[in-house]
Amino acid sequence: MNIQKSAQEIFDKYSKSVVLILREKESGNQERGNRRHFSVGTGFIIGRKGTSYLVMTCRHLIGGESSKPLSDYKLSVRIPRETKEYKAMNVRDDVDSDLAIIQINGVTQDCPVLHFGDLEDVAPETPVFQFGYIVKSAEDLHLDPSICPGTITTPLLEGGPGGIQDVVYNVSSKHGASGSAVMLSNNKVIGVHHVIQPGTHVSFARSSETVKAIMKNWLRIINETTTIEEMIEQML
Repeated sequence: MNIQKSAQEIFDKYSKSVVLILREKESGNQERGNRRHFSVGTGFIIGRKGTSYLVMTCRHLIGGESSKPLSDYKLSVRIPRETKEYKAMNVRDDVDSDLAIIQINGVTQDCPVLHFGDLEDVAPETPVFQFGYIVKSAEDLHLDPSICPGTITTPLLEGGPGGIQDVVYNVSSKHGASGSAVMLSNNKVIGVHHVIQPGTHVSFARSSETVKAIMKNWLRIINETTTIEEMIEQML
């Protein structure tokens, strides 16, 4: 496999699927100079209905400390190549898995939807691609996401309560990558990046299997054959 070619193909096809998320204090109090103070990260589009989009991301991006209510924060989203900010509302969130889905409305751009895949044939050393934003500072926000090639270390690792599983992979991850899509060369998403081991390139992404399990819990679905796509449709 030509890794650079695969990375470029994914970027060319799906760069508008990956969005920048901004979180501010709802109070709106700003320090002198009217400078905004916010936290930033990544999300990716998983569903669409008309001009409304569902975005998958990490719960810590939209809520900060798990003890604080989401109503304490103002959420907005930037589409690639735009500086316009779309107001975002929380649809679902789960503290234990650090997963969340938000919705934005009135989007004029045509943004492709990313689809989840399974890890059945994924083995160690399988190439993967982390698709998200690199954030140097809140004053220097990129207009486009970046794609970083990596390799699988452990396809599925038990990573939390209730059978939560992580995909463990090596990648040169940067600040702002939380919420990134972790993709295979077939364009399928197998994980949602949520943390990197300090001082290393070892990264952890909530697996697509965990995403499916959390969605079933959100929607109270017991049918084992229900797909992620079908559940996303119910949330739109």
